[in-house]
Amino acid sequence: MVIIFSIMNSSPRVCIENKKCFNVKISDNSLERQIGLSNHTSLEQNSGMLFVFSESEIQNFWMKNMRFNIDLIWIDSNLKIIGFEKDMVICWTNCPLYSSDFPIKYVLEINSGLIDDYNFRINDSVNLDRVKI
Repeated sequence: MVIIFSIMNSSPRVCIENKKCFNVKISDNSLERQIGLSNHTSLEQNSGMLFVFSESEIQNFWMKNMRFNIDLIWIDSNLKIIGFEKDMVICWTNCPLYSSDFPIKYVLEINSGLIDDYNFRINDSVNLDRVKI
């Protein structure tokens, strides 16, 4: 069975500067954050997953059980990009942890290569459109 991660146009969006907007699925509880995008076989080009945390803290992510590579964007409570993980590769066992260097409130996962394609930079502003936080 093929599961493609798809989102409708009325869904929440994350916009970075005037560079690009992504329709996102919100992951705001521990079970959703643990599952993330695993069990999906792909992600539409203009889609992503936004992880929302209740507090700003150092966060750890891994790629266990993923089926496609992604880029990860660390976002602080001031809605500024404070870091990236590019081209995170799939992993089944002994997966490395990726940690934010600073406390973050949000993480945006998008298709691999898009950070460079859209020229996202540290300190770019992030707008959460239709995202209930």
